[in-house]
Amino acid sequence: MDKSLLSGLPIVIGILHRGPLDAPTGGHMIVVTGRTANGDYVINDPFGNLLDDYSSANGGGVIYSRNVLTHRWTPGGSNSGWGRLFYGNPSPVVRSPQTSANGSAPGRGPIPSILTKLAQRVTADQLIKIAGPDGADDRIRDFASALNQTLEKYQITTPLRIAHFLAQVMHESGAFQYVRELWGPTDWQVGYEGRADLGNTQPGDGKRFMGRGLIQLTGRANYAEFSKAMNVDFVSQPELLEKAPYAVLVAGWYWNSRKINDPADRDDLEEVTRRINGGTVGIDDRAAYLKKAKLVLNC
Repeated sequence: MDKSLLSGLPIVIGILHRGPLDAPTGGHMIVVTGRTANGDYVINDPFGNLLDDYSSANGGGVIYSRNVLTHRWTPGGSNSGWGRLFYGNPSPVVRSPQTSANGSAPGRGPIPSILTKLAQRVTADQLIKIAGPDGADDRIRDFASALNQTLEKYQITTPLRIAHFLAQVMHESGAFQYVRELWGPTDWQVGYEGRADLGNTQPGDGKRFMGRGLIQLTGRANYAEFSKAMNVDFVSQPELLEKAPYAVLVAGWYWNSRKINDPADRDDLEEVTRRINGGTVGIDDRAAYLKKAKLVLNC
């Protein structure tokens, strides 16, 4: 399975989705589309999210651990599970009634297989160009896969949406230099403590739930909301938001929760910035990144 993922191909497997891990029952098919930096698996699950007992109907891009898949895919031990691995197999030619014998439509090239490598919305090289000389190139390369997964998961899939998303992410993270707020504390940061609007109700919450991720998620309440969305406890493990894929996923989650695709579709930088920042702080820098992103993405 891991070889297939490394080659860019998805895997269809059958899992036993009901019951406890040590005695699973039921069964349906899921698609494994990738892996995270810590070895967990990115899943498209048609039933929703297994980890919240399918109370969430959105099963696109959910993260299942190796332990979960091992118990639910191969409950009888190694090689006991069912799967369709495309690694090492020739991709079928997809034809239509109008397709010629060589697999080409009139006036077009070969029709691509649905099993070819998953599409990249933006490459690491494009991200580095947008980031410019101050960008953290190594981190950009490390985060590129998680960023593409995030774009797909939250429908940030048009060039204009991607350009606006990247402009905000570049500004908020200093071109991927920072995945955690620089802590002084400043007078502003001291003010985090006890802020009801951030849900900081316990001593030390201000620093504990400082801004993290590419859009600097801040406050106990926001960490708790993201924990529910990902089925991962970021309240007790806030530092996870400094690592892929969550440092990137949190930016997409925040973007989606504020419905920012709408102003991005209108090319309304000021409204996009207000929904990210609450105001227009740094809008000139955001505008400069947006200009570069549009140039690189040809939009």
